[in-house]
Amino acid sequence: MANTRKNIPVVFGRLRTVKTPRRTQGDYGQVLVISDAIKLPTDFVVHFCNEGDSVTKTQIGHNNMVTVPPQFLKDGRDIICYVFVHDGDTDGRTMYTIRIPIVRRPDTEEIEPTPEQEDVIMQAISTLNNAVALTNEDAEIANAAAASASYYANIAQQTVEEAGHLRFYIEDGKLYLDRTGGNDE
Repeated sequence: MANTRKNIPVVFGRLRTVKTPRRTQGDYGQVLVISDAIKLPTDFVVHFCNEGDSVTKTQIGHNNMVTVPPQFLKDGRDIICYVFVHDGDTDGRTMYTIRIPIVRRPDTEEIEPTPEQEDVIMQAISTLNNAVALTNEDAEIANAAAASASYYANIAQQTVEEAGHLRFYIEDGKLYLDRTGGNDE
């Protein structure tokens, strides 16, 4: 994985339950990287919950890595992870437990815009509304021009079919005018 700051190293050694280094509330994109010292199947299951929850969320791990679901990093409670292994002959069992301590962050305050910022916002909204209105007017003009062009193209086609074409040419130093096509040919 390229971003090692998002990786959470997990080393069990001889233990079945371990605690990882702390993570900060809201730091999403965390990945548990479980030491190769324990033998996990290529694909394995991890059940996640926040401390005190009665329901877990299942994530599938692959090659000793599993992504921590972002919802568990929202509220600042420690995350409990149960590594659940299916061995093929049985339904599976919890093999290891991981605790990720979460450092709670203060809530971010709402930012109230200053009167100057409100004016800029209102001007931007007004500019956008004007641009939309101009775009709609331009579209109406373009549609009218297209309809007009189509009308005149049809008239030109009818005129050619009815009257034919006039052709000017010079032959032996003389100018000639011929009419070709048309309904009376």
